[in-house]
Parts: sequence; structure tokens; C-alpha cells
Amino acid sequence: MAENEDYAELNHALNEWLNFWRMLIHNIGVVAMDLGNHPDDRLATHVWVLELERRPEAATPVHLFKLTKASIMSREEVAQLLREKETSEEDVQEWVNDNRGDHTLHTAVFVEDHVRFMWVSFRSLVDYKSNPEESRRKAIEGVESLTSAMNGMPGSEGNVAGAGPALLH
Repeated sequence: MAENEDYAELNHALNEWLNFWRMLIHNIGVVAMDLGNHPDDRLATHVWVLELERRPEAATPVHLFKLTKASIMSREEVAQLLREKETSEEDVQEWVNDNRGDHTLHTAVFVEDHVRFMWVSFRSLVDYKSNPEESRRKAIEGVESLTSAMNGMPGSEGNVAGAGPALLH
């Protein structure tokens, strides 16, 4: 019973946190994909992955979680990560088969043993693809800004593993 209560508490906290951050996660995620420097099917082949940890000292829902890692991973890498987290093969295959195409950003948010998937579709990606140099710069700056905003709690170091140029493979 305690395990179910802990899951319910975690799920509730994540919902509250996402209610605040969801739009920024989507907006920075599509920029972080660096579409100007990758093939047109980038959104169909890669996932925007955020790894979080709880902050029990948080006074508001905005600060309930700390971003510990932000990365772009291939769908195959995410499937392997799900397996490593002991997700059933049936659930992994269901996720693998749920590819929403090259105009939909797929985000995976990992916290403890929980994963939350989110999708947002774009009518046009032209503005994200038109200038490769600007695309690269905005991808790096976007991830740094997201990290700073999410981890900007007083007393936190505001740094995240995986941010910056190494993220954008």
C-alpha cells in the first residue's frame, strides 16, 4: 500500500510541476532538437529526454523537481533505457509503435522509476530549420535557459549534466 501511496504522491507532484513547466518544455524541446542541422525526420527518430529528482524542501510546485539531465536520444536509446528501468517488453513495444511522425516533438520525463511521455505537434517547422547556425546557437542557449529557470531555486547550483553542445548529437 505504501508503494501505491508513494506513486500517487509522485504522480500528483509531477502533474503540479508540469502544469507550470509544460509549455516551456515543449518550446525549448523543439529548439533543442537543432532541426536546422539534422535530417527532416529528426522529430520522428529522436526524443527530448529530461531526468528529474525530487526536491523535498520545495516550497512551491514550481520547484518540486530539479532537472538533473537534459538530452536528445534516439528512439532506440529510449527503448533501451525503458528496458533498463524494468519496463515490460509489451509496454516498450507499445511505446516503440507509437511514433507520431516528423512534425511531433516527443518528450520523455524520467523521475525515479516513473516516466511521463508528452507530445506536441507543429504545423510548420520551417522557422526551426531555415538557418543552421542560428538553430545550433538557439539549441544550446535554450537548454541552458531551461536549466537555469528550472533549477533557479535559492541555494541551488543551477547546473545540469548534459546541457550545452554535448547534448546536441
